[in-house]
Amino acid sequence: MVERILEQESALRQVLGADRKRSHLIPSWQDIGVLESVNKALGPLQEFTDIMPGERYVTVSAIKPVRKW
Repeated sequence: MVERILEQESALRQVLGADRKRSHLIPSWQDIGVLESVNKALGPLQEFTDIMPGERYVTVSAIKPVRKW
């Protein structure tokens, strides 16, 4: 979700900027910085959670490489 917000930042600015009642919701440069940091930190976890629900293959072998991140 955070990655998607970062991808759509310009669209968010246009939509929220067009409505004066919602213009306070436009993300500041500090907000974008925090979102980028969160996205960077959670990136490896997303890959891990995408791998783990495998029912047709062994997933235990994925734990050791993930622990080294």
